[in-house]
Amino acid sequence: MLIQMLSFSSVTKNKEGIGYFGYNFYVQNKDKLKEVKIKDENGKATEPTKKTIQDNSYALSRPLFIYVNEKH
Repeated sequence: MLIQMLSFSSVTKNKEGIGYFGYNFYVQNKDKLKEVKIKDENGKATEPTKKTIQDNSYALSRPLFIYVNEKH
């Protein structure tokens, strides 16, 4: 979290700054951040939204796996 806040601080102080944050962090700070649309091979630009992240149409989305040890 500290690294994320330091990155956030750096990006918001530089109008040309670029940072990589999780979607939830972006949603909580979207008044200070701007999302990046990414073009696919056909030139269609997709913005990060809950829907495009869930259906993997946003190119920087990825699954999150949680493994549970049943013995604990």
